[in-house]
Amino acid sequence: MRAQAAAWGILAVSCSDLQQATLDADGSTVGATVSASADGVVVSESSDSTAASTHSDDTGGGTAVTTTVSDSSSTGGTSLGISDSSSDSSSDSSSTAGTETTTGDTGAEQPSCGTPQTLCHGPAVTVDPQCGAPRSAGVGDFDNDGNLDVVVACEDSDNVVIMLGDGMGGLAIGSTIGTGAESRPAEVIVLDLDNDGNADVATANRDGHSVTVLYGFGNGVVGNLVEHDTSDRTQGLAAGDLDGNGYLDIVAAVRDQHGISIFRDDAMGGLTSEIEVEDDTSRRPESVFLAQLDDQPGLDAAWASEQDDRIVIHFGDGAGALGAPTTLTAEGSPSQISGGDFDGDGDIDLVVANRDDDTISYYQSNGNGTFAGQVVTGVGDQPNWLTVADVDNDGALDILTADQGHGTVTVLLGSGDGLFIAATPLDVGGAVYAVTTGDLNGDEIPDIIAVEASTLRLMLSTPG
Repeated sequence: MRAQAAAWGILAVSCSDLQQATLDADGSTVGATVSASADGVVVSESSDSTAASTHSDDTGGGTAVTTTVSDSSSTGGTSLGISDSSSDSSSDSSSTAGTETTTGDTGAEQPSCGTPQTLCHGPAVTVDPQCGAPRSAGVGDFDNDGNLDVVVACEDSDNVVIMLGDGMGGLAIGSTIGTGAESRPAEVIVLDLDNDGNADVATANRDGHSVTVLYGFGNGVVGNLVEHDTSDRTQGLAAGDLDGNGYLDIVAAVRDQHGISIFRDDAMGGLTSEIEVEDDTSRRPESVFLAQLDDQPGLDAAWASEQDDRIVIHFGDGAGALGAPTTLTAEGSPSQISGGDFDGDGDIDLVVANRDDDTISYYQSNGNGTFAGQVVTGVGDQPNWLTVADVDNDGALDILTADQGHGTVTVLLGSGDGLFIAATPLDVGGAVYAVTTGDLNGDEIPDIIAVEASTLRLMLSTPG
């Protein structure tokens, strides 16, 4: 079976990741513009960025997602740089946010990037998005200058902030756009909903009971707000072409509903009304992930049921519908779900963060829609978020968790065969609500972006 789609989120990217970019065994950059294509799953790569590697579906069914990873640039506003100001051959970190400056000497020289299972990221430095309660971030090129930018969802101020990148690790506030009155956006993803080549934004609105779409103009600004109602509090989002028509659909995790909701595209850049997909035995979905999880064409949906400690999977028919639920056992309060090809067999495996048990659960795919029993690994305190990327640049996917209780990002470095070395905590400072990655400094190695209670904390790669 061929790997077809994965985390955007943020990708979803996300964003995840997208949540979360499509991820494969040769390494990928999470955080990208997701767009649909009629020709299969491909990756468009700029000359100075690393993109995820995927395969096109030549078995029919028409499911297709294109992930574009690029970099972005701007000047002015909030900025961040890495330099050696102490003449001691080590890296110093400096951040400017308005009139407040934070500087710290990183001390010892960082290890060389590309060494298998070795991190090469500097200490966390602060960038202030100047908004109320940042809760998640996504990555994409909003001004089409070839450098990655960052969009932040701000819960208390009911808006998103686009921070324009300079291609060297610096970020400057470009624009601030509302997501709707009392919407309280919990998650943001970057996508291209109208297929115009510009990065758009969608947010899951916790109190607004809605999904907000903001369309990109290609100049660093998004607008033309459209708010789509959901049946209850909306917690997470994923995007993918469920019906194979070349336009993206959105799937939402609706927290107090027994399942997820589909917003099908209208083939003109918009979305149709909510279609609820329920599992009466599972409650409180925290997040949702789209990928081809079986050996049939078409995207499938997996979501984390926080209240019932399980993963719920709905297999897609390639025409936009999702089937009856099947379940996998998880640990205490599974929150964020993602996936990728961790063992190099071409199939998408699943991974979920278990918030109450301070663990992650890894499910190795059998390639036919079934999964091996969960492998549980300890991480930091209260892992609230999870993303997947190749942060050590060795060609194998790694797992990162945002540990809200510890104020850390925990990294599990993958070996490419489904195994991970011992967890490495990276100190962020305060409660960490989300984590994503993207190549902000143009060295083709994913940098780490942690979302704190009031700021972003960046850990930039420093190749030796």
